[in-house]
Amino acid sequence: METEAKIGVFICDCGTEIARFIDTEALTDRARDLPHVTLVQRGLYNCSQEGQKRIKQAIAEQGLNRVVVAGCTPRTHQPLFRTVCEEAGLNGSLFEMANIREQCAWVHADERERTTAKALDLIRMAVAKASLLEVRDKVKAEVTPAALVIGAGTAGLTAALTLAHGGFPVKLVERAQELGGLVRKLHILYPTMQRAEEFISEKVKAVQINPNIEVLTQARILDVSGSAGNYHVSVGGNGHRAAFDVGAIIVATGAQPSYPNGLLRYDGRRVITQFELEGRLKVGPSSALRLRPSTAPFDCALRLRPSTSLRTSSGQAQDKLRTSSGQGPSSGSGQSPVDVQNIVMIHGAGREEEQLSCSGVYCMATLKNAILLKKMKPEANISILFRDLQTFGELCEDEIVGARQRGINFIHFGPESKPIVKDDVVEVHDLLSGADLSLPYDLVVLSTPLVASDGASTLASMLRIPLDDNGFFPDVHARLRPRNYIDSGIYVCGSAHYPADTNESLFQAYSAASKALHYLEAGVVTSEAPVAMVDERLCTGCGTCVETCAFQAISLERGEGVLSTAQIAPLLCKGCGNCVTACPSKAITLQSSTDRQFLAQISAALAGPQNGEPRILGLLCQWSGYAAADLAGARHLQYPSSVRLIQAGCSARFDPHHILWALLNGADGVFLGACEPGECHYILGNQYAESRIKGLREMLNSAGFDARRLQLVWLKPDEPEEFVTAITDFAADIEKLGLAV
Repeated sequence: METEAKIGVFICDCGTEIARFIDTEALTDRARDLPHVTLVQRGLYNCSQEGQKRIKQAIAEQGLNRVVVAGCTPRTHQPLFRTVCEEAGLNGSLFEMANIREQCAWVHADERERTTAKALDLIRMAVAKASLLEVRDKVKAEVTPAALVIGAGTAGLTAALTLAHGGFPVKLVERAQELGGLVRKLHILYPTMQRAEEFISEKVKAVQINPNIEVLTQARILDVSGSAGNYHVSVGGNGHRAAFDVGAIIVATGAQPSYPNGLLRYDGRRVITQFELEGRLKVGPSSALRLRPSTAPFDCALRLRPSTSLRTSSGQAQDKLRTSSGQGPSSGSGQSPVDVQNIVMIHGAGREEEQLSCSGVYCMATLKNAILLKKMKPEANISILFRDLQTFGELCEDEIVGARQRGINFIHFGPESKPIVKDDVVEVHDLLSGADLSLPYDLVVLSTPLVASDGASTLASMLRIPLDDNGFFPDVHARLRPRNYIDSGIYVCGSAHYPADTNESLFQAYSAASKALHYLEAGVVTSEAPVAMVDERLCTGCGTCVETCAFQAISLERGEGVLSTAQIAPLLCKGCGNCVTACPSKAITLQSSTDRQFLAQISAALAGPQNGEPRILGLLCQWSGYAAADLAGARHLQYPSSVRLIQAGCSARFDPHHILWALLNGADGVFLGACEPGECHYILGNQYAESRIKGLREMLNSAGFDARRLQLVWLKPDEPEEFVTAITDFAADIEKLGLAV
């Protein structure tokens, strides 16, 4: 039986940051008339020690069972006030905030009366939701005190050693026969100029003698099941299998070189890649200046002590821009050594073909190798052809100056004047001089990009983590992550993120390992995130929710009846709400984001007097649109006061039923703000949102309704100007369309 809501509303002046734009005294008086409101108090700073004390006293003395604070953004202060409620004996999930500072006071500075009216609407919306809040218990799980590191390059070796030194057992899985990754095939590391083999050998030896590290070579991850804090991992290869449990996983799968087969006359002999040049330099300085088969760079003398070996086979891609962990196409062929006098390096070869971004890694590799070759043979003619040249720091800039002083030529070409490699010359248009150049060559070196490692997509699927458009594991925007979401215990470092040099790989490895150590040492993980729940009385077992869940958190289980019903694993559920929106029988609810709560907020937003002005409702993804709106407020950017914003956990929660409810109950326009394609923190939420809104617009058009009153916009969290422009333009369009009849 539901307990009648007794809501306390605490309005904050925020010094003068709110009070100078909003009549908080009048707001306090009007808020007392809202349904379920037992107490309204106004304070100078509710977040201060004195303010917190007053809230605790009010909860105890008035018997409040819901609390609403009207002040700043919940993105910064919601955790604080939830803690205040819990210290007073009230479950933190029974707390709600009204954002009357960032999304009201600061963005309507010259409209005090309208701003005050909007603030009342925002409080009405928060009260309406708070009246329907239910107690939500935290989800806890014990953490298995062991770690898995996938990949044994620079980042993986470093992470494994750091975890082992922290006292935890580590399984280090490497698909190659030898440890060391790409670094063991390089010549010299920049900027230390240390021999790459010396550097990586030290790491390998340290791993070999560490009793806390078990190495599995020639092995691949076959399956990862379980959830945060307790993952069951299956590894296999060469007909053998191993299975073990870990609490934390570090992904250090690195990247791999690409070979532009069919482009720029690449043949692995006279036209080679920077990676192949590294191999020639490693074999011996003289070999770099001679034409040799490209098999030589890949002979590695590094040998390991016996380790657990799970041999597997690996395929090779046959795309035009081929990737390989072995050699280029000239393997097995030979050619007489010929002295090299003219060397042309083409930077960014193959980049347009694969739509890959320029990387500072191969920028610096190009520069480093050009200088090394010039030192070996000062009379050699070396030219670097580039479209973009990324360097980092004063040291790198000094290297460019030094290279010019040594006589290395830098030739800048444009996107419409790419170099053409012919039999004996490279033709290119120099943007700086305006001249068409014909450069003779004995050797062409192509600076091709590093690309994502083979199997990254398969691993991402098993770990339930996203990939970016180039196949790398993207960084999580930690500053935007809600604090109540559980940490999965999965961390990414090194070139698995993006092409990274040795120093950056080391830094990322230490960072990932330190996070994993903190995670493992805690022993328990706790989630306060909303979790989807199934009402088995309504579930028909259709499986729609299973298909739409990007995190494999839902399964169909046979119960006592005839039908199978959906079951949701709380620790796997990320709270995106996609299954809630997708369920045709509305059998799934999301804690703290139920349909009833959304509809109550929408109704409250539209309940205020219209006064002949349009009423615009905004549903914003908390990661993008809502964050951008908050930042717009922090910068005091102005937009129309006719807008009322509601935060959604993800654009997957943009439910056509809610939008129709808003349009049928007086909304003149509905504005939807979501993450850009490929940027959804829940992987596919914005794709589902786009599909649903497209279908809804088609339905509205067929019914004779002007679909221009509904708009979906892609927004970035750190571009508030884009949000302000989009919402202002939409408000102007609604103004032209007039009030909905």
